Amino acid sequence: MRTDTERLGADPHGSAPTEVPDPASTPGGTVLDRLETVTETVARFAAYLGGVGIACLVLATVTDVARRAAGMTSINGLVDLTEVALVFVVYFGFAQAEVDKTHIRTSFLTERLPDRVRRVVLAAVWALAFAFLLWAVVRTGQSAADSFHAGESRASQSGVPVWPARVMVSLGLLGLALQSLMNVIAAVRGRRSGGDR
Repeated sequence: MRTDTERLGADPHGSAPTEVPDPASTPGGTVLDRLETVTETVARFAAYLGGVGIACLVLATVTDVARRAAGMTSINGLVDLTEVALVFVVYFGFAQAEVDKTHIRTSFLTERLPDRVRRVVLAAVWALAFAFLLWAVVRTGQSAADSFHAGESRASQSGVPVWPARVMVSLGLLGLALQSLMNVIAAVRGRRSGGDR
């Protein structure tokens, strides 16, 4: 059986006891803390890609308008490409919007509940949201695979493929599903990042 000094990490021969560090207080934190950091980093990177996509769409649109103003023809397929790329821009921002809590939400009910009840309600609601989003990821992923194998494209001369947009929808929903899962964990742990602020 270990003595008190051994549990504290002390040398049994007389040196001063040193307290064993708590895993949560170490630089890496717990596994859940590291998972939260990873998901937020991925969400931030996806949002940055969406921002770059917006910049590219604006640049392409301005270029097309300038060409037409100069009496030149419009860029072939730009409208179709813009419509497909817009999906990428929108869905890649979903996860970061949830990290920043910028989605529309109302907390007038949960903020009036006792803390323990509030945590249970939030965990249950976010668990349902996670399950629904996971189902949506599977269905949109299947749709993207079918679109890829069928060679689906816009019904125009440009023939812009549609399957990349369907893949982006699935990936964007996956990012939002992961953030919903992190909200479940946060609610269980009693942290106020569980979707109620």
